[in-house]
Amino acid sequence: MTSKTFLKFSKNLLGRDFVATDIHGQFNDLDKLLQQVGFDPEKDRLFLGGDLVDRGPQSALVLDWLSRPWVKSVLGNHDQMCIDAGLHGRARRDHKRNGGEWFYNLDAEHRAAISQAFEQLPFAIEVEAQDGRRLGIVHAECPFDDWDEFLKEISTIDPTYLRNSHLAELILWSRTRYRRQDRSPVVNIDVLFVGHTPLVRRQTLANIHYIDTGACYVEEGGFMTLVDMNTNEAYDNQQGKGKTS
Repeated sequence: MTSKTFLKFSKNLLGRDFVATDIHGQFNDLDKLLQQVGFDPEKDRLFLGGDLVDRGPQSALVLDWLSRPWVKSVLGNHDQMCIDAGLHGRARRDHKRNGGEWFYNLDAEHRAAISQAFEQLPFAIEVEAQDGRRLGIVHAECPFDDWDEFLKEISTIDPTYLRNSHLAELILWSRTRYRRQDRSPVVNIDVLFVGHTPLVRRQTLANIHYIDTGACYVEEGGFMTLVDMNTNEAYDNQQGKGKTS
């Protein structure tokens, strides 16, 4: 199976589209949220913004979730750390202390299977909304001010090379826009959903929606947020249906 750097999905003619990010092994919480919104796997779709594992107690369930046809995810930096360690023997020194110890406790075959699954994840996803709007997902940041230029750039680079490039580091790790509180939009995309930066509540800068509310930091008040991509209604495992601000 050949990995692709980005995937596009046409509008869902049967049901709803939801997005969540930075699950970090909290799959039980994700499942409860899906039950809360009456998620129908026969009609609805779930898009994830990466960082599926590390820190949370159900990280080892990631293969089960990725095998579900209604689940699609982009790559996150924690997922990439598993690829580096599981397939290339390049474990980052800070991976274990940042929640990755579970991965190294698995047998080599299981580590390889998870890493291979992560290697198939794209860096970006675009979804056509019910009203025709373009909805994008990347893990940390779009390094370009133009979504079309971004997709063109990553589509011309071999996935293996891209995975080890500075561009990938920006997509998976950068917080530049948020730290600068940059209110300039990424053009040629109507809404861009990102994670990676845990916040006390989801925030929007121009057309960029930051929806990581710290699902893996429950003791510090963090919680998981699930967003209806078409209506922008938010649901969480702390307060139920949330505001659209």
